[in-house]
Amino acid sequence: MKGHPIAGDLAISLDTATRQARSFRHSLEVEVRILMLHGLLHLAGFDHEIDSGEMAALEEQLRRRFRLPTALIARAQSTRQRGRA
Repeated sequence: MKGHPIAGDLAISLDTATRQARSFRHSLEVEVRILMLHGLLHLAGFDHEIDSGEMAALEEQLRRRFRLPTALIARAQSTRQRGRA
């Protein structure tokens, strides 16, 4: 596409997404939407590993707008906190 650089690709493992959907008790469609939202934010230049919470805040805002359950960053943070307990 002339004038529109490609930011990258999103690759989602449906096997992993299926396991995660079962684990979080929602549909595969919902899990793929969560993963796509997270991936699109990365393609837009956000990086939750180095920012000060901007990506997490935007992901949470968009999650609510699209009526999705817990955002991916929040799930990862929860998992890390349980591992420390």
